[in-house]
Amino acid sequence: LELASRNNIANCAVQLRDPEAGLRALLPLRSDAPGTRLGVLRQANAHDTLGHLYLLAGDLREARVHAQESGRLAKLAAVKRTMQRHEALLGLIDVRSGAVEEGLAAVEDALAFAKRVDHIDVADYLGMCADAHEAAGQSDRALEYLKELVEWKRKSIDAEGMPQDERLADSLQFQTSTSVFDDALLVRSQRLHAGVHQRVQHLVETAINAELASGHDLHRT
Repeated sequence: LELASRNNIANCAVQLRDPEAGLRALLPLRSDAPGTRLGVLRQANAHDTLGHLYLLAGDLREARVHAQESGRLAKLAAVKRTMQRHEALLGLIDVRSGAVEEGLAAVEDALAFAKRVDHIDVADYLGMCADAHEAAGQSDRALEYLKELVEWKRKSIDAEGMPQDERLADSLQFQTSTSVFDDALLVRSQRLHAGVHQRVQHLVETAINAELASGHDLHRT
């Protein structure tokens, strides 16, 4: 239970993109073999979180070590959902390591799997797709996934089917628990918008320079 709680704190740090806080919460991680399937699964989840934290910190070697350990434990526990998370994390690491096409395919396959089978992880995979495309320099695609993440989050809230009066009564509590994450999404969205703007500006400048180099006058361009 302590490991599960520490892992929840570390996952919050992943969402807030604060690897130092996450590593403080989760390390040191006990290495003794768990006695139950649930214990194995919790250790697998903790290694998955550590992989994300080290990835945020820029330590690809440690990220891959923990991703592979997460996959080993997930297979031992025989939990398909955790094995899929392992594959997605390795895909994200591959993108950061330069294997862009393979990495993007792995993360997007994981998202497709979650949409078909396991909706609980869709939001996480949307965030990973945004991360992967941003790391690949594809700010426009990253922004699309980020917008889909916000929309998915909104639909998830609506799907709870809470009566209006109860929703109003709980609104303050909800705002308290999600406002920081929403702010983080907003900041990231603004940064990606800026990336898209810079990319378009670069393309326009390149086109203009090509036209002028071809002897066309500025008016035609």
